Amino acid sequence: MKKKEHISQLLTNIIILIMIVALYLLTNSPQNIAATSTFIKYRGNSSRNAVALQFAVYWNASALDETLQVLDESGVKATFFVSGEWAARNPDTLKSIYERGHEIGTLGMYADSINEDIALNDLIWGLEQSIKNIKEACGTEPRLYYCGSMPALKASKAAKALDLECIQCTIDLLCSRGSASDIVERSKTANAGSIVHLTPTKEALAALPDIIQLFRGSSLNILSTGELIND
Repeated sequence: MKKKEHISQLLTNIIILIMIVALYLLTNSPQNIAATSTFIKYRGNSSRNAVALQFAVYWNASALDETLQVLDESGVKATFFVSGEWAARNPDTLKSIYERGHEIGTLGMYADSINEDIALNDLIWGLEQSIKNIKEACGTEPRLYYCGSMPALKASKAAKALDLECIQCTIDLLCSRGSASDIVERSKTANAGSIVHLTPTKEALAALPDIIQLFRGSSLNILSTGELIND
């Protein structure tokens, strides 16, 4: 009788062990990892001893032309993320940005009306359309996607589907809030590897020369986002 009880207990333990192993394999399968991991880059390579400047161009770009002039005069090449809608409406301006040597990325199709509840397929479609519009305007196909407030998992899946690098930022200078001095103050937290995000507002324009001087005074080179995230 005791022998039968022992065998029964042993079988129970074996079944429990099998269930534990099966559960582990299920939750750690490559398919499940791919479905739940995010691949967003918030920082670049700190060993480059550099920061990246990136600009989002859509609804509040009142000082875009003057911003480009300051960057030209400073010898700085930055990244400009634009929406597909903006690219279609401003092809000559976008072409000028690209021909000045700046990197072009995408914000998706309608960056000024981000719908965080958008279906994944619709998000991918919008990215595809934005890439098409950008390429038609300036001849280059963007490889970076700035996802903004889009949910991380959804943004990562969409970027991966189109072989895009999904980008966020280390520091958002919140260029629509506060004065130029406020924006400069926010930039002081940047260090090697930081991706610094701006919009080309009038306040950001006033702050930009001081930001560039601040970074260079700290012996930080200023690169585009693509340059900073890639070795």
